[in-house]
Amino acid sequence: MSTRIVEKKDQTVSKGMVVAMSCEITKFEDKKETYKVQSESNLNSYYIVKFMDETPVYCSCLDFTNRSLKNPLHICKHMRAIVLAENYGLITDQVKSKSWKDDQYEF
Repeated sequence: MSTRIVEKKDQTVSKGMVVAMSCEITKFEDKKETYKVQSESNLNSYYIVKFMDETPVYCSCLDFTNRSLKNPLHICKHMRAIVLAENYGLITDQVKSKSWKDDQYEF
């Protein structure tokens, strides 16, 4: 394995640890293996990450979107963050996903 590949993997793991420790990660109650991960750079922004049989398969971030076209096995920092957060018990309370019909409106 080339040094460049090892360095890239190590960098993704360390970035994933930063996300796991500093950002909110929430698992959706009604969607199996689907998570909401807070952005590091914009605390009001979130990424949706999906797993299938405990294997990461999708993230809405640009890194995953762009790199997965070239490498279908690419794992972004948000995916790594979920694995690390699960191992350390850092996943926040589960939430039920909402539709616009669930919103409360007061006039």
